[in-house]
Amino acid sequence: MLGISLGGGSSIDTCKVANLYASKPDAEFLDFVNAPIGRGVPITHKLSPLIAIPTTAGTSSETTGVAVFYSQQTQSKTGISLLQILFHLLQSTFIKALKH
Repeated sequence: MLGISLGGGSSIDTCKVANLYASKPDAEFLDFVNAPIGRGVPITHKLSPLIAIPTTAGTSSETTGVAVFYSQQTQSKTGISLLQILFHLLQSTFIKALKH
């Protein structure tokens, strides 16, 4: 699977989370959500490649390893730390820098 997101921060974060849960279909939603709202389970499995194409300026979601969302249950913003996505992002950015 290859994830492609096009849009602003919300659509990019949605694609990050879809990638995470598609690669671990037996996980419950709160497994990877940051504590104290979620369980904060570390992401140890391999994720699919993700291409983020921003169409807005402001959130820089395409450069972060975090997906932010609003929890209606707790009436607060929270997120999922996707360090694997950040690692892949840094790796591909480094490779691009070497090519130029």
